[in-house]
Amino acid sequence: MCGGDFSAPTTVSERYLLDIERAAFASLCRERKSLERMHEAARDKEEENRRKRARQEAHKGPGMRFNVGDYVMVSAVKNQANRQRHSKVMVRWQGPYEVVRVAEPPAIFEVRLVGTTTPKKVHWQKMRRIAGPGLFVSQAVQNSALHDLQRFLVESIDDWGYDDDGETVKVLVRWQGYDESERTWEPLQQVYEDVAVITQKYVDTVNDPGLTAALEEVKIRVADKTSSDDE
Repeated sequence: MCGGDFSAPTTVSERYLLDIERAAFASLCRERKSLERMHEAARDKEEENRRKRARQEAHKGPGMRFNVGDYVMVSAVKNQANRQRHSKVMVRWQGPYEVVRVAEPPAIFEVRLVGTTTPKKVHWQKMRRIAGPGLFVSQAVQNSALHDLQRFLVESIDDWGYDDDGETVKVLVRWQGYDESERTWEPLQQVYEDVAVITQKYVDTVNDPGLTAALEEVKIRVADKTSSDDE
């Protein structure tokens, strides 16, 4: 059974047979466990791949799923559809814009701000779909969208301080064409993203360690965000 000459009747002990049976059973158990580990590893790998695909899809966003006639909001930061809006980020998203056509497949779309006639090119990563072609665009919606086109130019930064949370740094901004009573407190990062030179000059002039440190942190966040947008 395990080697040797068995051409003639051979007497074996009961213990010998039991040992062979145990060895065979142990071998089967090891094989079964090995198969179970293989199946488990395959399931883990498939789950890892599924999660990786889900993360990739989440990162990609709604790219290539925009259709002509859809209405979208466009990021207010580096908005290529509104290059003239240079200062004061009043809102994070602007619009609504109507998707006119795919300008440079598959990533660049032409969009038109409601109430206007001139389309502009925008990368899909700067767009968020809000409605399909059936959206009713009232006069109020048009007026609100056109309001986003107004320009606010920074004349100077007059002061700085902390928000109510004691951490977020804000600066007091004077706007060109507006009097002193209409100065507003704006987050340091937003102002820096709009007018980096003016912000840097103000921080250098004040020469306060806390403000200087806050600006350095802002620069890091802006650089990280820019790198992420370019990926």
